[in-house]
Amino acid sequence: MKKSAAKLLTILFALSLVVVLGTARSADATAILALDDGFDLVLIADNTVAGDYFVNFFFDYTTDDDGNPAEGFLSFDGIVGDFEVDISAALTKPETQGGQLVLTATIIGGDPEFGSILDIWFTDTDFFGILEPASLTNEITGRTAGEVLTVGTYDPDNNEFGDNWWLDDLTHVSLGSFSGAFSNVATVQIETTSEPYSLTEQVNVFHDSGGTTTFTKTLSVPEPFTVTMLLLAGGYIGLLGMRRKKIR
Repeated sequence: MKKSAAKLLTILFALSLVVVLGTARSADATAILALDDGFDLVLIADNTVAGDYFVNFFFDYTTDDDGNPAEGFLSFDGIVGDFEVDISAALTKPETQGGQLVLTATIIGGDPEFGSILDIWFTDTDFFGILEPASLTNEITGRTAGEVLTVGTYDPDNNEFGDNWWLDDLTHVSLGSFSGAFSNVATVQIETTSEPYSLTEQVNVFHDSGGTTTFTKTLSVPEPFTVTMLLLAGGYIGLLGMRRKKIR
């Protein structure tokens, strides 16, 4: 990819996140997908049909049906601008365990002359408080004909789409940019809290001459039960080892 195109992608990615995240509203415990090509913004809420919900953005958007009836399982298959977008699975609680979002998508097309950008957000609120020391893990794997950037955000204020990560007010993990086949993971420590929190996945796809991008992305925080059980299991195994040594 040309350096100028890559630089433009990075700038537009940051600006687009500022626009959307800066309009975040308080939580209502409904997972939402947002798809934006810079001209058309499409929102899909969990277990909701088009027109049955409202998000307080200061710019126009349209709503579409959630393609999967299961709670915590969103999907979308349609056109957004120059792209054919297939979100085959956007998973959250109760489909996932603990604080976890999983996003699987195939993006096809784009303007072959000028290139096209698609921003994808997936957000959910009211994850259980983090009572043990833990980390926010952002992981992605896939293949692209263009370029991919991604950010995972943890918001202790429990807002949809988070808020102000670009000012370092929130804990976030960035990965990319990627081209060709890619796979990467990054983590950052987060503080304990007894309050519910939100998670937001953001993926930016740039196709400079059409093509296809596929990826699976996971953003996760270990649930308190899982962390506690791992610590107890580790201690138990250690005790067994000490006992075996004594027996010998």
